[in-house]
Amino acid sequence: SRRRHRPFLPLIGVVWRLLGRHRPPLLFALGTLSVSTILGLLPPAATKFAIDDAFTGRGLPAEFSRWVPASWGLEDPKRLLVALCVAVCLVSLARVVIGLSGRGQATRAARRLAVDMRRRAFEHAGRLPLHRVQELKSGGVASILREDAGSIADLVFSMIYNPFRAVIQLVGILAILAGTDWRLL
Repeated sequence: SRRRHRPFLPLIGVVWRLLGRHRPPLLFALGTLSVSTILGLLPPAATKFAIDDAFTGRGLPAEFSRWVPASWGLEDPKRLLVALCVAVCLVSLARVVIGLSGRGQATRAARRLAVDMRRRAFEHAGRLPLHRVQELKSGGVASILREDAGSIADLVFSMIYNPFRAVIQLVGILAILAGTDWRLL
């Protein structure tokens, strides 16, 4: 038999159409993934402040002083370092909570999609002529229902969720590098 080959973008389109009613939870998961990934990029940016401003004894830079109340006393390098540590801990906690909620929604949407695909495959197998069913090896129909139709969940993560995170990380890292020093790009 001839092996079918589909380019990446048309395959994404097919998967997007198959998602159907599972699109809103997946879009929510992609939104939380974006927020979580961006929050994950903040601790390395805080390291820049710690090295450039807290450890050198300069305190909070003037361009950030207007955003922070003067009563916090972040001109003092020790207070700035403590504030950076607290901020990094809070951002990391928020990142984990947001990331887990989105990942849970994505997993639930992918598993429900797998159930829908199994149902569609079973209905299709029920309409096949008997000689086509007999051509399948023993357990072939069960294997198609269990493995092939269930693989759509893995496809959602490998084609949509994980590449989306990689693109957000790449763009975020490039933005941080550009903000730090454009020559790093």
